[in-house]
Amino acid sequence: MDLYNRSDTSEKRNVLIESARLARGNIFDLKKFKADDYDAVIFPGGMGAVTNWCDYASKGLACKINPEIERVIKESYANHLVIGAMCIAPTLLALVLGGEHIRFTLGADSVNTKELETLGAVHKETSATGVCVDKEHRICTTPAYMLATNISEIFAGAEKMVAEMIMLLNEK
Repeated sequence: MDLYNRSDTSEKRNVLIESARLARGNIFDLKKFKADDYDAVIFPGGMGAVTNWCDYASKGLACKINPEIERVIKESYANHLVIGAMCIAPTLLALVLGGEHIRFTLGADSVNTKELETLGAVHKETSATGVCVDKEHRICTTPAYMLATNISEIFAGAEKMVAEMIMLLNEK
């Protein structure tokens, strides 16, 4: 997408290269992910979650999910990892795990939340800095830029989400 005029471009991008640049650290291909090696996993969100990890942004419920993302979510859930998701990334959890009646937030109720609830997921309205904690399914979500108007709200929500995740880990 051309950020200057919000139009699609034909530019080919490499998600791993961009991830390494943004993370400024070591990354690895999700094909190497094994839930047994972790206690928790966080999906950070941003438009890449609904354009690169799946095509929900353009196809809605008819979307296709990247097989590795779907595997990581299912494997993490099956292995009782604590799962966190921010911004639009909870959409992926609803798409993959909605039938488990997970609770999630995108912040405010919307057409998207109503659509995702048809899969069995349950949306909870929260503030920009709020966190939806689903203790039963070990999932924590926060709206981030779905509602936030500044970076300090993103930080506050992320910090609360991670704190809730740690509490769930300690309940093991």
